[in-house]
Amino acid sequence: MQLTPDMGVLAYLSTAVLSVVLSVFLLVLWARQKNHLYTDLPLLFGVMFVAQAFNSVIRTLPTLGVLEASLDIFRFRTLVMLGSVLPLTVIVLFIWLPRMRAKYTRILGALTLYWAAVTLLAPSEALIMILCIPIILVLTVAMVVTFSITWKTGRLREVRSDLMVLCFVLGIMSQLTASMVLVNNALWALGTVAATLALTNPWYRRKQSALTKQNEVYSSLDT
Repeated sequence: MQLTPDMGVLAYLSTAVLSVVLSVFLLVLWARQKNHLYTDLPLLFGVMFVAQAFNSVIRTLPTLGVLEASLDIFRFRTLVMLGSVLPLTVIVLFIWLPRMRAKYTRILGALTLYWAAVTLLAPSEALIMILCIPIILVLTVAMVVTFSITWKTGRLREVRSDLMVLCFVLGIMSQLTASMVLVNNALWALGTVAATLALTNPWYRRKQSALTKQNEVYSSLDT
């Protein structure tokens, strides 16, 4: 009977470790860029993965007997999820509402206040989920639509849009299988890896490196 809890804890902790490792990788990649913008995808997804890792660790605490499963723990977990919601909101605003850039701070502030108010004041887990999950669904659908468009049109070539679509589809599937711990964490892990590959896009980097070398050869021949 002890096998399932142990496997559940291992699954959550494995997902947390993977998320931390990949978040550090993306944040280092962002730090090495010449220009640093708060809308850069490696930065935003790096922050999301940190929040994801923290959330996974919190989910293991009741199973380990460190804390009792309670509404307060659920509230805390929901607040941590804001670390994923805000970066997604920034991406959606930047892509779909660029003319409202001056109002980004107000929008993010209003969302933060709403999320905190619902999380801290709602009397039950069910009501918190009813009021918060639609926001996550809207952001997720917006991401799927966004990267589907860039995939079909060939825009944003430095990012593998097909893998980004896969990432968010896997995220949706993981939410649908939340009660199946191993499946849920496996899908999250695959989605995290897919997003990291999409953002680093080694295929694009190889192609750019090959083109650079080719141009250098042609330049040397011309001289």
